[in-house]
Amino acid sequence: MEKNESLEEVKQLIDQGKTYYTEGKYSKAEIMYKQALEILKKKYGEHPDVVMVLKKLGLVYEDQGKHFDAENAYKQAQEILRKYSRSGSS
Repeated sequence: MEKNESLEEVKQLIDQGKTYYTEGKYSKAEIMYKQALEILKKKYGEHPDVVMVLKKLGLVYEDQGKHFDAENAYKQAQEILRKYSRSGSS
C-alpha cells in the first residue's frame, strides 16, 4: 500500500468513526478509530496524528462507560505529546 493510499484510508476511517460517534454507534466508532490508530502507529510511531485518534477513542470509551480504557487512551496521548515536545520535532 502506498503512503497516500494508507493516509486516505485513515482519513476515511476517522470520518466514518465521527459519523458513527455522532449517531451514538459507539462500538462501531471504536472499531473505526482503532483501525485508523493501528495504521498511523505503524506509519509514524509516536506522532501528533496518533494523539488525535487516541483522544477520539478516549471519548468513545467514556461514552461507553469504559473509563479505564478511556484513561489509558488519554495517558498514551499525553505521553506521546510529552515525548514529541521534548524531542523538538515538528
